[in-house]
Amino acid sequence: MSSATQTLRQPVVVVLGHVDAGKCVSGDTLIQLADGTIVEAHQVFERFRTGEPVEKSDGVFYEAEGLHLLSVQEDGSIAPKSASHVWRLHADKLIEVRTKAGYAIRTTPEHKFLVFEPSGEVRYVEAERLKLGDFLVLPSRLRVFQTDLGTIKAKILPLLSDDFLLRVSPKLNARVRAAAEGRQRSLGVQLGDHNLEFHIRKGYYRANVFRRIAAELDLPLNQAYDSITAMKFASRKQRATHKSPWVQLPQTKKQFEALLYLVGLLYGDGLAEKAHLANVSKDIINEFRRCVFVTFGVGTNQAWRRTCYIVSHKGGKSLARFLTEVFDYPTTDKTLILRIPEIVSSMPDRLVAKFLRGFFDAEGFVTEGRNIGIGCESRVLMKQLPMLLQRFGCLAYFAKKTRRMELVISGRRNVSAFVNSIGFRDRSKMEAARRRLSLSETNRVFELTPIPGEFVRQVRTNNRVIWNRHFQLASYESYQRLSANFLSQMFQFVPTYKNPGLQQTLTNYSMVRVSGLQSLEGDHTVFDFTVSETHNFLANCLIIHNTSLLDKIRGTAVQAREAGGITQEIGASFFPIETLQTITGNLLDRAGGELKIPGLLVIDTPGHEIFSNLRVRGGSAADIAILVVDVLKGLENQTIESLEILKQRRVPFLVALNKVDMIKGWKKGSEGLLSEVLKQQTPEWNDEFEERLYNVVASLSRLGFESDAYYRVKDFRKQVSIVPVSARYGTGIPELLAVLIGLAQQFLKGRLSVIEEAERGRGIILELQEEAGVGQTANVILTEGKFVVGDNVVLVKREGAVKSKVKALFMPKPLDEMRDPRDKFTPVQSVYAAAGVKLVSTDLEGVIPGTPVITFKEESEFAALKKEVEKDLQNVVVKRDTM
Repeated sequence: MSSATQTLRQPVVVVLGHVDAGKCVSGDTLIQLADGTIVEAHQVFERFRTGEPVEKSDGVFYEAEGLHLLSVQEDGSIAPKSASHVWRLHADKLIEVRTKAGYAIRTTPEHKFLVFEPSGEVRYVEAERLKLGDFLVLPSRLRVFQTDLGTIKAKILPLLSDDFLLRVSPKLNARVRAAAEGRQRSLGVQLGDHNLEFHIRKGYYRANVFRRIAAELDLPLNQAYDSITAMKFASRKQRATHKSPWVQLPQTKKQFEALLYLVGLLYGDGLAEKAHLANVSKDIINEFRRCVFVTFGVGTNQAWRRTCYIVSHKGGKSLARFLTEVFDYPTTDKTLILRIPEIVSSMPDRLVAKFLRGFFDAEGFVTEGRNIGIGCESRVLMKQLPMLLQRFGCLAYFAKKTRRMELVISGRRNVSAFVNSIGFRDRSKMEAARRRLSLSETNRVFELTPIPGEFVRQVRTNNRVIWNRHFQLASYESYQRLSANFLSQMFQFVPTYKNPGLQQTLTNYSMVRVSGLQSLEGDHTVFDFTVSETHNFLANCLIIHNTSLLDKIRGTAVQAREAGGITQEIGASFFPIETLQTITGNLLDRAGGELKIPGLLVIDTPGHEIFSNLRVRGGSAADIAILVVDVLKGLENQTIESLEILKQRRVPFLVALNKVDMIKGWKKGSEGLLSEVLKQQTPEWNDEFEERLYNVVASLSRLGFESDAYYRVKDFRKQVSIVPVSARYGTGIPELLAVLIGLAQQFLKGRLSVIEEAERGRGIILELQEEAGVGQTANVILTEGKFVVGDNVVLVKREGAVKSKVKALFMPKPLDEMRDPRDKFTPVQSVYAAAGVKLVSTDLEGVIPGTPVITFKEESEFAALKKEVEKDLQNVVVKRDTM
């Protein structure tokens, strides 16, 4: 609202209770974590789950601890985002989507893929609605969190088994001697070393003992690693010989680069168990010998064996077992069991590039006049490899009709990325790759778009482009499909043509066509991961995404932040009166109603009990609520808790009975008003729908609520209206809004009446956010009065209430979700209730979400307000601490 003269303000609507994973992938799907680690979906679930399980009728979910995934941001870039929950669910149907690049993924039918349209637009299409030839969008380059050497060292030290002896620096050994002074026996028992005195004298310790020493001395693992001067494999088995030599541990950047090249080379041409090299290239052999010496400080021997040279190192089992324990180097035939070590994929790009260079030197090839390629018998490793290459802007596809799996790198952009970021150490291969670069043009797997040549004619005509001697547009008008490279050049040569969305897509993404679709019936276990801020993550090089009921109401591309249907943070959207009129059509007129409110302010809140504090925040600001109930599951525990909150706060509500399209017998393609759609359904569907509707009515009755389908309700004051909807197809959304508006206008007039000049402005802080160019901001729901730039406000922190001042106010554009605006916020001088507003204040650091923000004029008012807001502070803090 922008004026205090309106008679009714917009009601604040809270959406509660919707819990639906909605976007699930099979357990073998490869997930790339924010640090680059590549892990299968089922392993992510097991590794990062924490706390007590929350049972659902179709599976279970947990809170996640320490899980960070790669996610697409609003500007199209890829960035690390925190995940809050992990899910394991059951599905009776999956869709396998195969692409021309050879990538494949199995998802639930409702999972949405980002599809590039011939119009140049990008939209989401459900897996079950994909068609052969659709162009899927995938990131051209992945930017992962760049781990430092200290973190890598802290990861390596716990991987060393007790079969390793670690020699430490004199300085650290002196600290151990001082700590053991007078209590060597007791400390030895505590550390698990009954020969502690002997080991202190010798200056070396078993790996497990050394880690306990580091903990005893409060020494971080990376610093403990730095104090190791040498290591030696010495088995704890009886009668085991301890002839393995002492070797140095890699410490410097140069040593780690040599180590990673060494590991990559041995993954391709190494001999299992002993980690010797078999190769014929002098360049590669010399580099191997150099890397062994630089990394471990030992020499090598070289001998010809029938078809190649065998280069053996002098590090014995100390070197070989280090590679096995840290990098999973196999001790038996490695051909089929290789996989990219997690510790390698989690390393920074410069080290990953060294690993890839070593592996390509061993297994890669360049065929004259063709492309760069690599082959390997291990299917697991070959499926992981494109995800590593993607980090360097190098997209690779699987070749057809080969006996083993082979990846191909072609096209100027991809070959250039490989040559400049990875390359070969073998000079003959590198020279061939550079020649290939000079011949490379368009990669037809990743760089063709569905945009036809007719698009060029439209651009040329609309922008009056006649001729350019460097770039003749007319020659492209007969093309069936235009390349991304051509379209990018077009923006340079036709500067009057403006299409920011297309430019952003071409800058950040590539396209790959759908080559196969298969429906897989049966009992499947699937997994999902909740990324609260963006609600998407990357899997098998593709983007996993989902939508919700509120998205259907918005009718925009903004996606709500849901934990598989559970919203992680409260969001707010304003729907102006014009939008409501468009959506509801003549439903209000037919009911004898009239739109008197200026719009709706919708808060989309979390749906599960673990977010009760967040939901109470939304509930405390709400005038009316929409309770979303899954028609197939009825009232679940989280739905019941939502009802308790609404009952406690006396918030009127209606029920959106969602997923009616999932009832057996639903006729797909049914369109029109809900009353017409229901008439089109089969008797089988109607019978089951009525039975499930009755179950919900009965459940609500047991909780003290009388209810019925909205078209049967006789007294809206006494009965809760139930509106059947399908968030997937949008069925019932107009009716849901019409009922909502009618209830708000008829029964909430007093609450919605605008007070000409409220004594003070009151709002609730939903969340704190960093905004580029602005700094820290607070997303606030203003429920009473107004905020003006320059107002004094009371804010609440853990230590109590503090004074602050409003520096700036920003309003999201209509229909934009507060945490995900497509455009910049609009700065305003004042805001009237009810509204969602972004507030900038002088002291937001440490302010607790869920607490009030209240304006005041005189200093004398602050003491009373401080007492008022601090009364509930303990309750809010306790709830946040237990979330």
